[in-house]
Amino acid sequence: MKQLRVSNIPLLVYGVTIFTIYSSMSRWLADAVNPPSLPSLRDDKSFVKDETYLAPGAHLSFVCGSGKDPEGAYTMYPSNPQERLLLPIEDEDFESAVLKEVVLRDRFRSDGLTIKFSRGGHEDNYINIDYGINGVLLAKDPENFSLNFACKYMPRNKNEKPFYRWLKVRFDALYPMAYGCETGNNMLFKNTIPFVPGFKVSDVDRVDCSLTLEPGMIFGIYCKPGEQLMPDHCFPGKRLQELNGDITPYANETEFYDSRRKINSRFQLFVVSDKGARTHFNHHCYCQGPRGSTKVLSIVNNIHSHILPQQYMSQHVTHPQEIRYVVYNLYPGMMYHVVTPWRDWLDVGLLGNVRQRMKPTNFQKIYTGNPYRYNDPLHFNEIYGSKHFDVLTKVMGPDRIRSLIYRSNGIVVLKVDTPILYYDWILKRRHGVRVDANMRLLFYLMPTDPYTYGCGVESTDLFRTYGFQISKQEENVSITKCKVNPYLTSPVGFYCPKDHTLEPSNCFEEMINATNNEKVKLSDFAPLARSVESPNLKVADFHMSPRMKKDIKYTDTELKCSCIDKEGNTRAVITLDLRNPTDPAVIGEYA
Repeated sequence: MKQLRVSNIPLLVYGVTIFTIYSSMSRWLADAVNPPSLPSLRDDKSFVKDETYLAPGAHLSFVCGSGKDPEGAYTMYPSNPQERLLLPIEDEDFESAVLKEVVLRDRFRSDGLTIKFSRGGHEDNYINIDYGINGVLLAKDPENFSLNFACKYMPRNKNEKPFYRWLKVRFDALYPMAYGCETGNNMLFKNTIPFVPGFKVSDVDRVDCSLTLEPGMIFGIYCKPGEQLMPDHCFPGKRLQELNGDITPYANETEFYDSRRKINSRFQLFVVSDKGARTHFNHHCYCQGPRGSTKVLSIVNNIHSHILPQQYMSQHVTHPQEIRYVVYNLYPGMMYHVVTPWRDWLDVGLLGNVRQRMKPTNFQKIYTGNPYRYNDPLHFNEIYGSKHFDVLTKVMGPDRIRSLIYRSNGIVVLKVDTPILYYDWILKRRHGVRVDANMRLLFYLMPTDPYTYGCGVESTDLFRTYGFQISKQEENVSITKCKVNPYLTSPVGFYCPKDHTLEPSNCFEEMINATNNEKVKLSDFAPLARSVESPNLKVADFHMSPRMKKDIKYTDTELKCSCIDKEGNTRAVITLDLRNPTDPAVIGEYA
């Protein structure tokens, strides 16, 4: 495989054109730097793979022919380079490799890396990548991560073979995905979520950046351009010494050193030791902007967080008609206790003696949706499906406590579009100075897995309830069975607890042929299906563009996966029905 290296090229002077493929093969872009030699269209070598490295400050152009070429047609992959990622090619099977697309942000996050592309039409197919000198790139597997692009040339002359080009792009200064806090809206960290439309960041006291440290965790803070980190080192050397090696700066061996690269003043990562942080502490770092505003990362070494609305409103609210939006993140391992006094009348700082109440008053409901609009409260099971996630209410002494407990082994799927749960703590007084204040406690509920069509062991709440067949048999043990036509309802999911045996272990990559009980590859029956990474569910996505649907090869063969408990009992079975969904018999069966 040919390798190129693109390091620190001034963008206004050079670009890098890795491939251009035209019918004449003689036309290269004017700004090409050392383009790889390509075989002529009549060369026996019909498949070329290249690899290049990009460093901060570099630019790359991948060009895949012209839509106006009269002698052949060009197709560029992936389908959307800004959102989809081609997996690395494993062999010379180009046609199969270009179908293996996954969601890009599941494996890669960035700020300062710009991807622009054009597909089809009468212009060139191209992908342009600009890696800013202060770009920040994070990958799930930084040692092996690459962006992969492909180009196929199909001659109109049927006597000529197609030609393929594959480019693997690797990066310098690539960091691992981490937990943390950021300003901006780039979703760099695992625990960050984009703000919903109409949600004003400036109106929010950002306590959602509170992290509870776990053994081996990588965490950090990122301040957007124009801001700086305060203090200069989130954990100064003296503070690190006090922690006795429990927390250390992350050392990136691939970092790129250039006098123009100033990222360390805005971006820092740290590693928790495998033994965890052994002392209790509460530490803070800030992103400070030109107006002095700050966003806070609070690093806390415990998992129990008490929210005290009376204390908060006493300290922060000065106007009798003020509304405060306070945001918290809910992810596995987090636990929040909202503590409010039982009695109706309270003394709340400058607001004086006011009447309080928590809404919704029905403890089995909570609000969800855009918090700047009116929303009716919904039952919990209308908002999410879960295992090991609980919302509890109890009275303890003079207080009423509402607890949101997201255990470390919790599983949550969202059934609504907006991942926000919230309560309103309302303060009112009609006599004297009218008080109509409100503390809106917003919880960003971070799902672990997608909401799918399927089934599993004792997990009905995790799946959709329509569009497929499901049954439960009660013999010596309960057995859940479901049958899904993924061309009708997708994505498809299957849940098998970690202490059970999944058969095959890589379900939705391999499955069991229901006709002869032989293990087969799903790609042999549904090559356009994609296995999706998910922490607790096995998931397959059959969504595809209308252009690709014409290539589907339907079959009457049914494929299945099973889940078996420790005693050898089958507890759940999912069957994929791969028949044509427009067949009247299929429509009637799933109506």
